[in-house]
Amino acid sequence: MTKRPSRRNRYLVLVPYAVIIAVVIILNAVLPSLDPSLDVPFTKPIVEDGIQYRQINRSYLAPFFPAGSPLVPELRSTFVLEKKYQHSFRVLCLGESSMFGVPFQFSASIPALVRKQLRHLYPDCDIEVINLGASAINTNVIRALLPEYLSLEPDLVLIYTGHNEYYGPEGIGASWLDRSIPGYIQAKYTLRRQPLVMGFQKLVGRVGSAPAPGERNLMKQVSGGATVPLEGPESERIFAQFRENLKRILDGFAEHHVPVVVADISSNLMFPPFAPAAPGPADPLATAIVSRQFDEAEVLLGKIFAGDPSSAYGLYWRGRFELAYGDTVASVRSLERARDNDLLKFRAPGRINEIIHETGRTASVPVLAIDSLLRAHSPHGITDSLYFSEHLHPTFAGYDLIARAFVRAIVGSRLVPSAVQPAPALLPFDADSLSVPWLDLAYGAIGMRNLTSSWPFTGMPPRDHILRGREAWEMKIVNEVYGGTKGWTDALLQYAYDAHQHKKDDAMVTALAALVEEYPWTYPFRYGLAGALEATGRIDDAIEQYEMARHLRPEFVQACVDMAGVLLRAGRVQEARIQLHTFFADPANKRVPTETRAKAYYELAAITASGDSVTQSMEYLGEALRLVPGYQPALALQEQLRGSAR
Repeated sequence: MTKRPSRRNRYLVLVPYAVIIAVVIILNAVLPSLDPSLDVPFTKPIVEDGIQYRQINRSYLAPFFPAGSPLVPELRSTFVLEKKYQHSFRVLCLGESSMFGVPFQFSASIPALVRKQLRHLYPDCDIEVINLGASAINTNVIRALLPEYLSLEPDLVLIYTGHNEYYGPEGIGASWLDRSIPGYIQAKYTLRRQPLVMGFQKLVGRVGSAPAPGERNLMKQVSGGATVPLEGPESERIFAQFRENLKRILDGFAEHHVPVVVADISSNLMFPPFAPAAPGPADPLATAIVSRQFDEAEVLLGKIFAGDPSSAYGLYWRGRFELAYGDTVASVRSLERARDNDLLKFRAPGRINEIIHETGRTASVPVLAIDSLLRAHSPHGITDSLYFSEHLHPTFAGYDLIARAFVRAIVGSRLVPSAVQPAPALLPFDADSLSVPWLDLAYGAIGMRNLTSSWPFTGMPPRDHILRGREAWEMKIVNEVYGGTKGWTDALLQYAYDAHQHKKDDAMVTALAALVEEYPWTYPFRYGLAGALEATGRIDDAIEQYEMARHLRPEFVQACVDMAGVLLRAGRVQEARIQLHTFFADPANKRVPTETRAKAYYELAAITASGDSVTQSMEYLGEALRLVPGYQPALALQEQLRGSAR
């Protein structure tokens, strides 16, 4: 008879496992204190100009990519207010590189353009629009980050995603476990965020072989050059995974009563497929169609389809053939099939949009028909290089159209808690009106030129017209930004200063306005913009910015003097007088530069002189000249008053 183990012995068997678990827990807790790089929170507290913010951690995406990856996409390190103001409205923008704004980096993106329009429409609200898009991610990552998004207390979420489902994390490169066990992917992401696992991945990354020269190509890294047919089990798995992820994302926001607006996605139908590609630079089929040798083109197309009826290359050129013949309906169908059958799936197939609309309807979430919108504005109803920089990243004009669609949806749904009716019209499509500085457009041109000069692009014509004819000082700044030797804030301040020196005052204003849009609660940027607006004669706008700067920093009494000067130029004498009396009544005026105090006395002298108080005016001028003996405006006014007395 076999003796059963006692309860004590059974417990002893569990001791080694308990010890291992305890060691893991302790190591996991201790490691961040030994290596701070293993502590990667979604946001970090930061204080700027006396205001408490949460700064988005740009490195937060690292655990979603294999250890040792030469290129790891980053989030924008945006500042988010620690505490929302009473009239705050916070919008999160989720998606991939198109939501991030590639090839642009600052003001020409969907989030920045939405923010600019909303602030124009609702001036009584504190609008925050946070760009959480990132290159190479997909809905696997967006779903995993849902708790972090909710921690930001959003009032609205905008989503533009779907192009990276094949080549993003756990796309076609997914492991057997990823494919076989529901929920494993999300559990794996949680595990990867543990310091112990992050430390191990960091070690693996160090000992891994260095990438060979020329391998720093994100498109090649995420795809591995793998081709995928549209019809097959792998595509079906991707579609099912996308549907489930999008459903979970929408349900997650709905559970927390956060409104969501989703958009379907678009791409460039006139862009040729990556695979199979043209046989060479002297492509006889392309030559025949472009030169309108249609009989020869028909023969060549027949040979292609005899070998492969679903050839993306053949379908593309058949679409071009049909377009040349004037049959745009047939052309659209062929070009759509060419996009869908492209074996390198950098453009989402049309079925992704079908899933977006189906899932949105089921979740009672509005879905914007962005693809239809862009087609409606494109020649022949076919998206091309007018709104796309290459295969799928919009141009500035394309991003603007998408942003306007989101803004109209927001206005139409009355989501913004504004006490006033929104402005009657959106801002026009103009870089200066939208606070998009030349630097950002130039950065995009350089980025697109570099992107399309390597695999998988071939024969892409340069789109660098924005760079042509620019001065050396401008190119120096943008090259420093692109090369990473100068940050955006410093670059825009430098550009504004140099633009003023070179008599490009409108460009100076736009650069400073872009900084104010990004950092609306930083009073020095407001103050600088006010001065720039005053210098260009935009007096009412300058007054508005001075007022906002004073609101942000009441103790900055020097602004009273500057504001008084611009109020005088606007003929608002009584308001100018109040500003100056406020300045002199504040003890802090003793600490400002003597030139500022002299200017204040001069402005008071100008006010009193206009009221026929010449004696009082001369006394003020005497004070100004006592502080700054050679102060020319005071000397000129003094001479004028003496002449009048004679």
